[in-house]
This record gives sequence, C-alpha cells and structure tokens, in this order.
Amino acid sequence: MERYSPILQLIALLILLPSPLNHNLANTTIDLKTDESSLLAFKSHITSDSSHTTLGKNWTTKTSVCSWVGVTCGSRHRRVTALDISYMSLEGTISPHIGNLSFLVSLNITGNRFHGDLPEELAHLHRLRVLHFSNNSFAGELPRTWFANMTNGLEELYLSYNNFNGTIPQEIGHLSNLRVFSMGYNQLSGQIPASTLSQCSQLQELWLSSNNFSGTLPKEIGNMTQLQIFDAYNNSITGTIPQEIGHLSNLRVFSMGYNKLSGQIPASTLSQCSWLQELWLSSNSFSGTLPKEIGNMTQLHIFEASNNSITGTIPQEIGNLSNLRILNMGYNKLSGQIPVSTLSQCSQLQKLDLSDNPFSGTLPKEIGNMTQLQLFYAYSSNITGSIPPEIGKLHSLQDLDLSNNMLLGKIPQEIGHLSNLRDLYIGDNKLSGQIPASSLSQCSQLQHIDLSNNSFSGTLPKEIGNMTQLQSFSANDNNITERRSQNWNDGYCSIVLVV
Repeated sequence: MERYSPILQLIALLILLPSPLNHNLANTTIDLKTDESSLLAFKSHITSDSSHTTLGKNWTTKTSVCSWVGVTCGSRHRRVTALDISYMSLEGTISPHIGNLSFLVSLNITGNRFHGDLPEELAHLHRLRVLHFSNNSFAGELPRTWFANMTNGLEELYLSYNNFNGTIPQEIGHLSNLRVFSMGYNQLSGQIPASTLSQCSQLQELWLSSNNFSGTLPKEIGNMTQLQIFDAYNNSITGTIPQEIGHLSNLRVFSMGYNKLSGQIPASTLSQCSWLQELWLSSNSFSGTLPKEIGNMTQLHIFEASNNSITGTIPQEIGNLSNLRILNMGYNKLSGQIPVSTLSQCSQLQKLDLSDNPFSGTLPKEIGNMTQLQLFYAYSSNITGSIPPEIGKLHSLQDLDLSNNMLLGKIPQEIGHLSNLRDLYIGDNKLSGQIPASSLSQCSQLQHIDLSNNSFSGTLPKEIGNMTQLQSFSANDNNITERRSQNWNDGYCSIVLVV
C-alpha cells in the first residue's frame, strides 16, 4: 500500500483547516455589511437631502462603505469609526440602527435639520468619544438611560441650539470622562445641578447659555476644579456669586451676563481664579462699588459689567490690567472724572465703553495715550470742556461716540488724523464753529457722521460730497445757513441728510 510522507500529510491537513486570515476577512466583510446596512437605514430616515449628490448618490452598495462621503474607517479592522455629515442641509430623524456602528468613535451631524427624540440606542456605542448634535431641531427631555449607559468614555457632548426641555438628569454624573458639555440655546430649566456635574471630574467646558435655568448658583460649583469655561449667559439665575468660585484655579471664562445676580461684584474671590481672562457680568443687578481687588485679575482680557447699578469711581487699580482688551462699564451709576490716565496704563485696551454714567469733568488730554483704542463710547456721560486735540493720536480708532454730553468749542483739526475712523457721533452737545469738512474728508473710511443738535454755523461744506464711503450725514438743529437736503451719489449710494 502506497504510503505518504509525514510532511505531505501535514500539508494536506493545513489545506483542509480553515485559514485564520480567511476567517478574519470573512468577519470583516460581515461586520462591514453590518455598518453598511446601519448607514443605509440611517439614510432611509432622511426625508430631505437638498444636495442629492452627497448621500443620495454617494451612499450606495456599489462602493465600499469606507469610501462614502463623511465616513471614516479604521486602518486595522476597516470598521466605521467616524461619521461627519455636518452642514449638509439634511432633514429627518435619527435611525435607531445607528446603535449598530459598534466601532464608532466620533459622530457629527451638526448644522442640519434633524428632529425628534435622541435614540436611546446611541448608548450602545461604548467606543463613542465625541458627539456633535448642535444646530438641529431635536426636542424632548434628555434621555436618562442614555447618560446612565454611556459611562465608558464619552468626552465631548454638543447638544446646543436645539429644543431640548426639562432638567439636566442626575445620570450625567456617570460620565466620568466628560470634558465638554454644551447645552446652550435650548429650553432647559431648573437649577444648575452643580453637585451632579462636579462628579464629571474631567469637565473643562460647561456651556449652558440661553436656557431657562433659575435659582441660585450652587456653591458646589467650586468642586468642578478642572473647569476652564463656565457659560450660563442669558438665564434667570438669582442671588450672589458664591465664594467657592474662587476654588476654580483653571477658570479662563466666566460668563453670567443677562441673569438676575445681585450684590457686589466679588473681585477678591474672582481674583483667586488666577487664569481668568474673560469676565462677563453685564445686565444683572449688581450694586455697590467696583472693588479695588479688580486690579489683581492681571490675566483679564475682557471685563463686561454694563447695565448694572454699580456706583462710585473706577478704582485706580484697574490700571494694573495690562492685558485688558475690552472694558464695558456703560449704563451704571459711576461718578467722578473719567480716569483716562489710569485707563491708559491698560496698554492693550481696544474697546472702552463708559456710556450713560453720571461722570463729571472734562475728557483729559491723556486720552491720546490710548493708542490701541478702536472703539470709544462715552455718550450721555456728563463730559464738559472741549474735545482734546490729542484725540488725533488714536490712529486705530474706528468708532467714536461722544454724543449727548456738554462738550464746547470746535471740532479739533487733528480729528483728520483718524484714518481708520468709520463712525463719528458727537450730536447733542454745545459744539460750535464751522464744520471742518477738510479735516473730516481726510478720514477716508468715514461712513456715518452725526453732528446734530449743536451750535455749528456757516454753510454746508461741499467737500462732504467727496467722502466716497459716507452713508449717512446728519447736521440738523444747528445754525447752518444753507438748510436743505443733499444727496451725493458717486457709485456708493451715500445718503447725506440735513434737516
């Protein structure tokens, strides 16, 4: 009987055994078919696709799912790891089959018109790290089971600009790896659950603006020690800013404008947030003086505290804020002379708004030292005296509003040095003399001029017609002898009005 050598027998056996490589390829094909069918089911829930060349023609079985628009596959398993169909003008609901994309790490459908509830099947995606659902039309309450089961690694959750209502569920505290939670511009209500959110020990960014939150700001916010951005702008939060906010040593942005906060601005507490760069407190009910400890917030870039009831003078210590770019203290009850010499120490200051405060005194010549200033608003601020010629040193100035004060004298010729000036509002003062059209025409970017309700005299200078960027000019209620409307149109459709 013919006998086979052991080597030949071994080769025959290996041929008969299933190949691991073939097995893996088969599994990959099956898994890719699962991903393909899941995405096709997802597409079937889209009721409107304004750009049919995107999903309508591209997502077909004729090509590999890994080559579909918006789809990214992993290099090892060739499974779908990311789906980005943001800003494609898609409309529809989210198919529950999305929960079968078991290798999905990132899902981005921002900027479409998806609606309905969030499918609970998303909680099956245990590899999911980033979820972008902002700028859609989702509604209903946030699903509790969703947060309870997505505990393994979700890091970024963006749900802003939708129609979610109800409260933030306690189960969100299970997301121990969450770094970004964005829920702005929805209809959420109740108190901000700081004790729950503080369980998200890695949370760095919390966006809750333009909802219906109420109640006080809980002291447990001080336990969110990794927090860098806290934005609860435009809600109905009451009470005072808790002292515990000073524990947030990593805080960069604190935005609480358009709420109902009261008491004195706790500058000594906030100055403990040594990295704080943006402080937004406008349109609340803060009162009392501006504490001198504001000068300890040396990293501050933006300080917005307009439309409150803050009294007293602007402290000299504010001159310590060498990084300050924007200071808005308009619509308060500040008094004393505008501390221009102090503010000029803020060498980076670009926007200064002190409007509608009961200041007194003149506009000091040190205004010329604020060379980075682009916007200066001080209307309705009881300023007396003349416009200092040093204002012509503000070569970066774009908007100047000194209207409704008690300014006297002539417009200084140096105003012609403001080559970037776009808007000049000095109406409702006691300015006199002729309109210095030759100086104003040097401001080649001027678009809007308001000189109304002063004591200017003489005729309306014809040079104004040469200001090609001009869109509006008002000099009514003066002593100008030539009182007639004029329109200069030289391709810019400028509207120049004199009543």
